[in-house]
Amino acid sequence: MSDASAIATLKTSKSSDNASTNPSEGVSFRDPGGALRFVNGTPLRFVRDSHASDLRAFLGSSTARQWHETGALVGTTELTESEIDALSTDANFRGTYESESWAGIWRHERIFFPSFAEEWTPGMLHRAGTLTLQLAADLLNDGYGLKDATPANILFRGAQPVFVDLLSIEKRDPMDPLWLPYAQFVRMFLLPLLVNKRTKLPLRAVLSVGREGLEPEAARALLPLGARLLGAGLWHITLPMLVGGSSSILADGAPPKRSVPAGQAKFVLERLFSSLQRALDNVRPANDQHSSWTAYTTDHHSAEYFDAKRALVASAVEAIQPKTVLDIGCNTGELALIAAAKGADVVGIDSDPQVVERLFGRLAPDKLKILPLMVDMAAPTPARGWMNEESPSFLDRAEGSFDLVLAMALIHHLIATNGIPLARVLRLFALLTRDGVALEFVPPSDPLFRRLSRGRDHLYTGLTRSSFEHACERHFEVFKVEPLPSGDRVAYLLRKRPS
Repeated sequence: MSDASAIATLKTSKSSDNASTNPSEGVSFRDPGGALRFVNGTPLRFVRDSHASDLRAFLGSSTARQWHETGALVGTTELTESEIDALSTDANFRGTYESESWAGIWRHERIFFPSFAEEWTPGMLHRAGTLTLQLAADLLNDGYGLKDATPANILFRGAQPVFVDLLSIEKRDPMDPLWLPYAQFVRMFLLPLLVNKRTKLPLRAVLSVGREGLEPEAARALLPLGARLLGAGLWHITLPMLVGGSSSILADGAPPKRSVPAGQAKFVLERLFSSLQRALDNVRPANDQHSSWTAYTTDHHSAEYFDAKRALVASAVEAIQPKTVLDIGCNTGELALIAAAKGADVVGIDSDPQVVERLFGRLAPDKLKILPLMVDMAAPTPARGWMNEESPSFLDRAEGSFDLVLAMALIHHLIATNGIPLARVLRLFALLTRDGVALEFVPPSDPLFRRLSRGRDHLYTGLTRSSFEHACERHFEVFKVEPLPSGDRVAYLLRKRPS
């Protein structure tokens, strides 16, 4: 289990009062160097003797200090004996602590809302790949290397990628010129981005084929001939297959041991990382992609309409003072920015890759606290991995995680396009939020609703403003109502009823 998966799994575990003492529950069981568990909301890394001394040495290196200062490496401190003693009365801690003899325990900062690569935009995957190569290159100066190169080693703090799997950093043989994670990097970063760019196949579809990434043979079958003969397709698919008769050159495994002078080995690896970065940049997504929703705030409604929605969201933020916000159907982030400007951690989700990519692009320079994700709320990311427990579903991670949910111009899409009953939509909102929901009611008479219903208007004759408000009462109290300057649309701020 990767660190990202472990963090996500542990996030969804019960509180320490009700936690199981089963040491394997929620533990990153695939890692030979240690295990990761949440205790009272804090990520703790339990490290075995085989890796503890290397971890201590790395955390004292110049690379670790520099990366911590920039926020690109997860914040980490080793627990003292007195801190361990204080935690020993906690059942959740004790279950792991007593399961075996640990050489040390480290505390990590908690990064809000773990995500997985299949929920990222191509720009986010590119940024994560760049971070991986930069770390691999910087580690050379301190005598370290990466034993794997996967997006699962990285979480996003807003739009900033953060390397979190410290046990994938290990001492390297200074005379070894080979980078063992090369094949994995190609499968997990280069080939998915290449296929996405040349075929427009959604990244979530490309990455969902398996936990080991996209095999060269599969990429070759998806790509047009021209893409197989140029750039990354030529160097990482076609030529290896021509030379070796297959793509075995990209297979994992231990290649024959080589030994060269240390300076030469370092030079070879530096050239390799530079070459991979150029290949990665060549498959970076274009910045000017368009869809029917990229110009939503300028082409679909009046400026007065959007100003009224912004005002409603601003009043919701003022009333609730949320620390965490989920913006469903975030588009390019106009409403999410309102909450982020007030200091909230925001997760913005949308099913349109172009708008989410644009949101990511506008966030990256300013490091605003908005995490943009590719998630279709009508079919959210499912659970994956061993027994479907390694990578929890989006809903498992999101349930009860947000003080405020924004659902403006969303409900009619769920009802008319996806056939979801209103009662189920409202129940979902009640599961996601701890306090409030800002949403927009679009009546069946609205031109867009009628277009979405595709001639099935008779199915929605009972959906009126009155019936909508009545349905809300099961989970919420109506706190504020604002008619919008667009037909009969109405914006609401709902507050959750005590359970």
